[in-house]
Amino acid sequence: MARLTRKELKTDTLATRLASVTEIFLSNRKKLAVGGAVILLLLAGGWGGSLYLQSREAEASEAFGQALSTYHGLVSPTPPPNLNLPSFATEKEKYEEAQKQFLTVAERFSRFSQGRWARYYAALCQRDLGNLSGAEQELSPLAKASDPELAAQAKMALAGIYQQDNRKEEAEKLYQELLQGRPTATVPKATVQMALADLYQETDPSRALEIYQQMAKEYSGTTIGDVVTDLLQNIQ
Repeated sequence: MARLTRKELKTDTLATRLASVTEIFLSNRKKLAVGGAVILLLLAGGWGGSLYLQSREAEASEAFGQALSTYHGLVSPTPPPNLNLPSFATEKEKYEEAQKQFLTVAERFSRFSQGRWARYYAALCQRDLGNLSGAEQELSPLAKASDPELAAQAKMALAGIYQQDNRKEEAEKLYQELLQGRPTATVPKATVQMALADLYQETDPSRALEIYQQMAKEYSGTTIGDVVTDLLQNIQ
């Protein structure tokens, strides 16, 4: 039996490996084809899912925007022509329609931020309709939301309801919580300070004066500082 050279051995080994791979591929090509199809389906499903979520979010934004337009609609028995906002004969009619729209958005798009904000505005509609207890019930869980902007807005609204309902201590507690926490874009520190000073005007005018004086120094040279300075001149 002739001996194979090193080159021939290498060639023979490579041929054997190629034959093995070919045999494996041929015997399992149906499985491989199915597996490839599954991968393609998964990739297509992920892409399709992403498109679906984008579509749903766009739909949520549109519905939320329409509800906001209703909430900020004009109340007038004779609205001007070519008005871009909805118009209503009474405040009650406007807020009832806005609440209905916000609740629909909240239910349909609960997974999206628009749905959570819609629930907040639905609570504001209840407040504006005079249903303070209903508004409080809706706002309380939102004040604990993981979204800091939504939580801060809900706390401000709740504090306002407490103040309106003559629950001054509870209102003060929420304002203090907001001042001690990190300010947000929609509820900056100055907004909370002004609200707290307004509360103290009813309960302890000297403390309101202290807040205004502090703000006049803290925001000197700004629009806020000018506003507070004017308030101080009217108070003193």
